[in-house]
Amino acid sequence: GSGGKLRKGLSRRRLRDSRLVKWLGDWIHAREYWVPTRESLARGWLIGTLSACSPFMGAQIIMALPFALYFHANIPLILFLILLTNPITAAPYYYAAYELGSFVLGLNQGQNTPPPEAVTPPDLPPIDTSWAVTDSMLAVLVGCAIIGVTIGVTGYLLIHLFWKPGPRRARPLAPFFFYG
Repeated sequence: GSGGKLRKGLSRRRLRDSRLVKWLGDWIHAREYWVPTRESLARGWLIGTLSACSPFMGAQIIMALPFALYFHANIPLILFLILLTNPITAAPYYYAAYELGSFVLGLNQGQNTPPPEAVTPPDLPPIDTSWAVTDSMLAVLVGCAIIGVTIGVTGYLLIHLFWKPGPRRARPLAPFFFYG
């Protein structure tokens, strides 16, 4: 019969006994990381949008996790927000961030860009700038920062503004054995 076989699959005990969870410790079981409250969701929204809007795809979860743990933010919301920037949505998002960053930095206006001869005098050897941050990279960084901060702070404030606490449960004033 099947009574002697071990049941395969994910159980609370198997999860608790896994190496990863043991390495992470008991704090990973803390309620505020998993149960949505107004404060944990607001913190999760802020951390999630800031990391989701960063231009470092692939490192977003690694960047967000320490902040989530330190600030007791809602981890499922953070993961959901990070997964919104995926290979399908990345191209339009980073293009919009580039355009916003270019506009803020004044890169597309032509009159602010000095002619090439003014940057490198002819009597100096050319400088290797292959390692340097280009104008395009800087525009993407600035655009991502503006979008992330704007959406993150707006969402944080809206969650606090519109989340109304539910009714409190009636609790007895004293344990049952004090009632006579």
